Amino acid sequence: MQLLPRSLTGRFWDDDRKAPYFDYLDGNTYHEVWYDDPESISMKVSIMMKLNLRGIGVRAANNIDYIADARARMQAAEMWNAVTRPWWNYQISFHVPWSPHCKNEQCYDFLAISKACDILFVASYDIPNDLRDGCVARSSAPYHRVLSGISDYIRLGIDSRKLVMGVAWYGYDYTCKRFLGVGECELETISRGVPCSYTEARQIPYKDIMQRLPRSLTGRFWDDDWKAPYFDYLDFNTYHEVWYNDPESISMRVSIVKKLQIHGIGVWAANNINYTGDARVMMQAAEMWNAVCPP
Repeated sequence: MQLLPRSLTGRFWDDDRKAPYFDYLDGNTYHEVWYDDPESISMKVSIMMKLNLRGIGVRAANNIDYIADARARMQAAEMWNAVTRPWWNYQISFHVPWSPHCKNEQCYDFLAISKACDILFVASYDIPNDLRDGCVARSSAPYHRVLSGISDYIRLGIDSRKLVMGVAWYGYDYTCKRFLGVGECELETISRGVPCSYTEARQIPYKDIMQRLPRSLTGRFWDDDWKAPYFDYLDFNTYHEVWYNDPESISMRVSIVKKLQIHGIGVWAANNINYTGDARVMMQAAEMWNAVCPP
C-alpha cells in the first residue's frame, strides 16, 4: 500500500485471476506486484460460502503502524471488513509468528486480534537461531522456544483455547562450510539479521527426508537439548546436515498442547508426507498422523 501511490500504473484488475496488480520502476528494473485487497478478498469469501467451507484464514505479511498512520488504520479496517461479517457464521483464523514479541517484522496488537478471531494459528517453526557460541546447523523449531513463544501469547491475556500450535512437516538441509563431526556442521555466517539462520538452508519435505535418511552417513541422531532429530550426508565432496520433525519430536510438541491447554495443533503442510507407495511409506505417513492425533 506504500508502493501503490508511487507506482507507474496505479491499481489494475485482472478479471480472469480476480486479483489486483500494479507496476513500478526501481532504478532501471521494472517490477509487477500482485496482491489481495478488499475486493479480491470479498470474492474469496464468497467462494468459501458457496462451497460451504468451515472458515477462512488470514495471514498478514508485513508490519503496519496502526497507531501512527491513520491511512494504514483505514486500510487495515477495510481488509478486515472484507473478511468479517457479523451475520455470517464461519470461522476466522489469523496466522501469527512463533512469538508475540515482534518477531520476523510481524508486529501486531495480538490481544485485539484474538478477540476478533476464532483461532490464532501460531507458526511454531522457522524460528531464527541466534547462536552466539558459533554458527552451526540446528533445528528451526527448538522445543524450548516453541514452549516459550506460545506461553508468551497466553501471558498477553489471550485465551489459550484460541491458540493452535503449528508444526512443520518439513526440515532444513544445511550445507556445511566445515564438517567437524556429527552435530557439528559449521555454516557460512550472514551479515543481515542473526548471524546463523535457517534461511540459508534448503527446505525439504518430510517425504524426501525419509528417502534420503537410509542413504545418509550417520543415520538418525537425536539432540536432547533441541528435542529434534538430524542426520548427515555427503553430496559429492560437500557435507550436509538435515534437521527435521518426525513422530518423536512432534509427540513432544503435542505435549505442549496438553500442558498449556491450547485449542489444538496444525500441520504445514499435509502434502509433505507420502500417501502412496510400499508398506513402509504408508507406515511413515500413519506414524506422522498418529503423532499429531494420538489414537
